[in-house]
Amino acid sequence: MTLEKQFKTIKSLYQKTEKIPKNWSSRKFEELFTLEKGKIQKIVSEKQFSNSEPYLTMECISDKEKKYATKKETVEIKKSDLIMLGDGAGSGKVFTNLEGILSSTFYVFKPKNDEIDSKLVYYFLDSIYEIFSSTKYGTSIPHLDKFILKKIQIPIPSKDEQKEIISILENLEKIISTHNQIHINSIKIKNFISDHLIIHGLNH
Repeated sequence: MTLEKQFKTIKSLYQKTEKIPKNWSSRKFEELFTLEKGKIQKIVSEKQFSNSEPYLTMECISDKEKKYATKKETVEIKKSDLIMLGDGAGSGKVFTNLEGILSSTFYVFKPKNDEIDSKLVYYFLDSIYEIFSSTKYGTSIPHLDKFILKKIQIPIPSKDEQKEIISILENLEKIISTHNQIHINSIKIKNFISDHLIIHGLNH
């Protein structure tokens, strides 16, 4: 990515945060967090073993596979942590509410202070994923542009407003999750009825 494109991206994001309420503040991501990269694990298994934890690769997070890694010399993740995919097609996708051992394709955000709830940062970064998607670099394997991430201005509401905003967004997530499950169940019922009618007809 060229410096000119980086500058334009950062400028557009800065202009966006200029619209926040006057009683809010904003800080650059790098003023609020440091980044720690996950590690390649030598001992990995598809079955859980002694002193192991889920291995957080993109495939495992997407439930495409299950892997476990030893806890020795690792970056361990707890549910309150924020992690972001740094390498691959989905670079810039942010995740939380996970536990396990971080793979080398991810970064974990380490808070420098308690100015802002990490869950609110999760929602903000998730809402601007297209920025990260459009600024990836690399040919065979795309990579997150960390310079863009570090310079992003994070809006910071008051503590009370942070709690209220998070509560609203969490409730919306629950509604969406319920709707998605209803949709999945409806498809299963429809497929069952279709199979029955097509195989057995209307009189059975």
